[in-house]
Order: sequence, then C-alpha cells, then structure tokens
Amino acid sequence: MRRLEHKDSEILYACIMAPQVRVYTAFKPHTLLFPDRLMRYLMDSYRHLRDVHFAVEWRETGDCIGLCSLQRWDPGSGSARLGYLLAPEWWNRGIATEAVKLITGFGFEQLELRQIEAFCGEANLASRRVLEKCGYSEQGSVGAAFVTQLKYTCDRTLTVRG
Repeated sequence: MRRLEHKDSEILYACIMAPQVRVYTAFKPHTLLFPDRLMRYLMDSYRHLRDVHFAVEWRETGDCIGLCSLQRWDPGSGSARLGYLLAPEWWNRGIATEAVKLITGFGFEQLELRQIEAFCGEANLASRRVLEKCGYSEQGSVGAAFVTQLKYTCDRTLTVRG
C-alpha cells in the first residue's frame, strides 16, 4: 500500500463504477460524477483526518489496483471503520487479505486504535472470508439501504498477527 496520488483517480473511479464493485460499496454513483471529484473527496477527508486512504498497488508495476481505508477515525474513542475495494480483475488472489492485515496493523500500531469495525454485505462471502482471516469477528447484522450488512470488529488485544 502507498499514499494516494492524483494519477490513481482514473483507476479508482473505474474500479468504484464497476458493477461488480458498486453492489458492495457505499459510494453513490450520482455523487461521483467524474474521477477528479472522487480524488478531491479522498484527499479532503485525509487532510481533515476523518479518513486515512491508501492505494493498493501491484508490487510488480506500482499500478493502483484498489483502495484500503480507515474511515470515521475517532482518536478519542480509539476507533475507526475499515473500508477496502479492489478492481474485479484482481479478486481472489489474496491481495485484499494482505491489504486488510497491513491497514489493521497500521491502525493499531500507528494510530493507536483500540477497535476497528467493518461492515460487509451478507452475500459477500469473499469479503467475509477476508475479514475473518484478518482477525475480525462477526458481531451480528444491521439492516441498511435494503441490504443486510454484517458487522465485524477487530480488537487490538485479540488481533491475529500474520
């Protein structure tokens, strides 16, 4: 993972707009009218320390292939919400698992978080497996926008390192 760069905007926009990705994300297509707006949103949230976003890159080329974030960062409570997405052509290669492990470690070690939560569509079995492999445990379900979301949490004291 690395810091976002402006050159990532086109790739991230295409990734978020892919139908296979959109069904699993909270981004609303009508609010992301073009790639620069997406990048301004990501950079602005980083500048104001609401969210910390990283580009997920393919090691061999340095190309951006997705996004991994700690969102709604609250230093007072020591909590944040995990978010991640990859372009569909990079799914099922272990990349999301590696990115989630890295950002979880970053959150606990560098941001001194005590708990990270994640929400995942009940039907998104691949994402559920990623969270479970990274030490997150299911806490129940939440109804959100006509879709049942499963809530997962990872506590600093229980984190699986690997």
